[in-house]
Amino acid sequence: MTDLGLDAPEPPALIAIQQPTGLADEMWREIAPLLADEGITEDSDPTDLPTLQAALDRAIARYNTALFTPTGKARGQAAELLRQVVVSVAAGENVHAARLLDSLGPDPTDAQPVTGAHAAGLAMLLLDNGSTGPAGIPAGLLTGTALPAGHWRGERAATDILALAREGRAHRSVQKLIVRHSGHHVTDGAALALAATVLTWVKRTRTPAADITETRWSAGSRPARDAVSHDETGPAPQPTPLTCQVPGPATAGLRQAAPPSCSHPTRLRHRGTGPCAQRVDVLPGAQ
Repeated sequence: MTDLGLDAPEPPALIAIQQPTGLADEMWREIAPLLADEGITEDSDPTDLPTLQAALDRAIARYNTALFTPTGKARGQAAELLRQVVVSVAAGENVHAARLLDSLGPDPTDAQPVTGAHAAGLAMLLLDNGSTGPAGIPAGLLTGTALPAGHWRGERAATDILALAREGRAHRSVQKLIVRHSGHHVTDGAALALAATVLTWVKRTRTPAADITETRWSAGSRPARDAVSHDETGPAPQPTPLTCQVPGPATAGLRQAAPPSCSHPTRLRHRGTGPCAQRVDVLPGAQ
């Protein structure tokens, strides 16, 4: 059974690149409305590639921001899952915390309505919010936060996320974080960074972790049981940002150009049984 704590330092993500057939066309359809807001459609006059790439970059940034920003019911569900993870870590129940994180997939299901992107995104939003020192949060909380002793899944990503959150930049840096660490490491790391912050809060104020999370971000009524998948054959895939590079001639309109080369990773199954060979990710950005 997986454990959020590791016996040895976490190795860098093992990377493989995969571009499934038809993926570029599918992603192109998803970002077409965002490009239309930039004034670029199939009927647009041809434009130079730097201009088209700049518009594409802005559209992708909006796409990824929406992917990692839960709202409404999705935000409440993600907040509840993060609350359970943090309280589990605070209680030393790292296996249960790992099961919760391993249940996250790219799309909501009946067994697990929370996605990995929503959990990671909300955790980073909460951490960024702590950088502004809002009322009720101990002064200098993020500055004084360090990861718990030992080794952890997502520890490399968590270190970077905490550094960015101290400047209020973790959420806006999600694409760079995932390209550097991989999707599941960022999800684990964001949850770990959030847990570390709450543990520091606990030490400073002697307030129970459950009370801190309940007061600060747990929203709405909770499910009668943990929202965790019953499939324990391996972690679910993690969503990752989309990256696109425009191909084609020196100038191109959408009508003339081929669909952009898009990378949208999917996570593979476990390889090996030890903590240093748990998962393999397919990352964006490498063409």
